[in-house]
Amino acid sequence: MVMRPLYLDDRFAWLHTPPGGIAPGARGVVLCPAFGQEEVCTHYGLMALADQLAARGMIVARFDYAGTGDSVDTPLTVAGLVEDAQRAAALLRREGAADITLAGVRLGAAIALTVATATPDLSALVLLAPVLSG
Repeated sequence: MVMRPLYLDDRFAWLHTPPGGIAPGARGVVLCPAFGQEEVCTHYGLMALADQLAARGMIVARFDYAGTGDSVDTPLTVAGLVEDAQRAAALLRREGAADITLAGVRLGAAIALTVATATPDLSALVLLAPVLSG
């Protein structure tokens, strides 16, 4: 598998691609990370998951929300977090993904669900340990 660092506008991201390159009709997976300390605790696990998915022929995008990690420091808003996930999905489409799955962890699960409700052409949604109450 190949990991390529890049920027989606001002958002830092990693693109994980299959070892033999991207096959026509490949599935794309956007991994929406948790937030704050939960992101720190799940960062390595999401990287390992992205590697495993890419080894199985999928294109995977991991990203830092605006104002976090290696992304440009801008004010955080819920709309901005949703936009970041939408940017990652658009990247996968440009890279040749035929269908997109959103997978989110904790707060990332809420972000993935919000994007999924506004994006009818997604093929699957995975919510890992979603936040169920305030």
